[in-house]
Parts: sequence; C-alpha cells; structure tokens
Amino acid sequence: MNGERVLDLTPDADGARAAAEVARSMVEDADPEGAFACELSVAEACENVVEHSSSGRLRVVIRRTGARFSAAVCDRGEPFLPGASPGMPRPEARRGRGIALMTECMDRVRVVRVDGENRLLMARRLDAPSGPVALEGRLDLGATAAVHRRVSAALAACGGSLVLDLGAVEFIDSSGLAVLADLHREAGSLGGRLAIVAPEGPARRIFALTRTERWFTLVATREEGLAAIAPG
Repeated sequence: MNGERVLDLTPDADGARAAAEVARSMVEDADPEGAFACELSVAEACENVVEHSSSGRLRVVIRRTGARFSAAVCDRGEPFLPGASPGMPRPEARRGRGIALMTECMDRVRVVRVDGENRLLMARRLDAPSGPVALEGRLDLGATAAVHRRVSAALAACGGSLVLDLGAVEFIDSSGLAVLADLHREAGSLGGRLAIVAPEGPARRIFALTRTERWFTLVATREEGLAAIAPG
C-alpha cells in the first residue's frame, strides 16, 4: 500500500495505538515478519514519547513506497539525542527495550533535533509474502476494500500467481465474491493464476450457489493450490 499518512495525536496510550494501527495497515501486504517489525517499531517509538516526553503533541509521519517503509515519530519535548543502542537489557529488566527493539527490527534508526523537535527516523525494506495469503472472518461489504488492497498488492509482488486461503473465512456474500472475481481477473492480466483454497464449509457454498465453481480455480488444500499455480 503506497502512500503517506500524517498523524497529529495526543501522546497517550490511545495515540500510540492509533499510530501502530496505521503502520500495520500500510504493510499488511508484506511478509509477516517485516509487517510485525514495522508495527512494533512505531508502537515502541510512540510509547517512548508517551513515557518520557513533556510535549503535549505527538506527530507521526508514515510512508510506504513500494518495498520501502519509513516513519518519523516527532515531539517537542526536551532534546533527546541517544548514542549508540546499548543493546537488549537483561531478561529481568522491566524497561529499556524500546530503542534496542527498534534497532533490531529496522534497517535504519536515528534521532535528530530539528527546529525544536525531536524526530526519531526509521526505515526498513519489506519483502513480498513468501507463501499463501490467508484471510479470516467475514468477507462482506465492510471487508472488501481492505481485502482487495492486500491481495492485489501481493499479486503484483509475486507476478500474478498466488494461493489465497479462505479456510478460516466464515462468511462470503456477493460483494466478497465480486472482489474475488476482480482479483481472479487481475491475476490473469499479470500472466498468472489465483488459486483459492476453499474447503467444504461456509466459504465454499457461495461458489456453488452462484455456479462459479468452475470459473475460479478452487482447491481443497494449500498444497493443491501451489501445484495449480506452478509454472508449466
């Protein structure tokens, strides 16, 4: 998901959580490890401001450009220019892991003081998902935009051939089916194939009811899906 979000937040637990949720939404199509690292790092940086800064505002700028994720967490508290990360504290320590975690998770972390503002800058290169994309819960009108964004980005990253696992999906309506059809066509336009894991159950019934079972590439297991999209 390419783009930029600028957040002007209150430096409290709700503000830190809101920033972390935006970070997660920006990397939901990436590899799980990288997505977790970005969300965690933004959360840790914001929580540091909440705990240690006297500033009344928290500004967070989150950017995603292709495979590059970056964030700037800014406050107007007392100057904060840490030296090199001291490393992870001992297991029994209750505090002091924030900077160490960010350094571990991100490719680059630095703090600068500009125009009376502390700016904690971080960046990481993301990888495309290495395996099937799994959905869960309900695939209805309220979920379609996020599902389309996530799966479309994954299709683009892997050249159009992808396994989409609906095994944990509890419900699909006509709007959800329409998104799956859009994704099916996107895969074909990229020269690939979308294999949908839909074992017998709630997610499978919509295909039978709409007589679309043969139009989609439906399989019962991930292994069958991987075989279906294999070259040749």
